[in-house]
Amino acid sequence: RRNGPAPVTLNEVCVGDSDGMVDFYEASESTQVSTAVPEEAARWTTRKRVVPCLRLDGYLARLDCADRYVVLKIDVQGFEQAVVTGLGAALEQVDLIFLESSWLAASSVAVALD
Repeated sequence: RRNGPAPVTLNEVCVGDSDGMVDFYEASESTQVSTAVPEEAARWTTRKRVVPCLRLDGYLARLDCADRYVVLKIDVQGFEQAVVTGLGAALEQVDLIFLESSWLAASSVAVALD
């Protein structure tokens, strides 16, 4: 919408490189830190939940983004390679990606984008 916020829908799902269920770790001391990577979760006191996981390309297809400007913000505490791999051919539909990867070797994302 012009001059106003667009409607927002929150979905409690993880996106990655496969459909199924995934262990998801929420940090007790911060609402800003969560991950699907057990090694990353070991850095904090966490609560584990099992949540649905969808391939990112399938999730985008459900949203029907064909005539929209698509921006992805990926900040997934070590799960970047799975998320980018799950994007698959839908990468062509994405206009802009913000990828926060301060704890990640750049080579792991580069492999997923090849």
